[in-house]
Amino acid sequence: MGATLSSTKPATVARYNLLVHHTVSGCYKMVDNERLDNFLSSDDSPDDCMQISDLDGFLTGVLCSPELILPDEWFPIVWRDPEPIFTDEGVWAIQEILNFYNEIATGLNANPPYVDPMFWERDDGTIVAMDWCEGFMDAYVLREKAWDTLLATERGQDWLFPIFVHLLDNDGNSLAGISDDRLHEVLDEAAQLISVSVPGIFAFWQSKRLELH
Repeated sequence: MGATLSSTKPATVARYNLLVHHTVSGCYKMVDNERLDNFLSSDDSPDDCMQISDLDGFLTGVLCSPELILPDEWFPIVWRDPEPIFTDEGVWAIQEILNFYNEIATGLNANPPYVDPMFWERDDGTIVAMDWCEGFMDAYVLREKAWDTLLATERGQDWLFPIFVHLLDNDGNSLAGISDDRLHEVLDEAAQLISVSVPGIFAFWQSKRLELH
């Protein structure tokens, strides 16, 4: 299955709080997705860290969260390690992930807002959004109770369905009750809806924040 993305130095402990840009204005350099993907799948990255597709979903979920989630909280989830130690390439990856975060934020705050999810693609052209959705859900559970306000609305249920429908149990059965004979068709259709649903989710929480000010 292929992705849709069409010398030793002294080790450094990861630090995040001074690196993130809390702004969505201005232009960010194009994220080097191929180099970042290679690092995440290399022996230089922490064991079991996120890969590029679930990282994209996770960062999108962090940005769409009902409440602000800071890098000190979400970065250890990316690495699956509370205190990873990196060489220079790892330090580069930290900044590149922050650039990735800002790039997604810029799209969500654009007029009109947009996202360009990084899904996997099988050899037969089938789009696979499972990893992306699992990444989004890793962010969702960080503020799970706060999502209830959106889930209480019909629009919110419609927006979240394309993501929720990708959740499977340990045996590969749909948690949404989709039969096996229809599952691939439903997931393919749902994947096409994610780029439409996510801006709606983001805008909903933005409007809620404006109501508080």
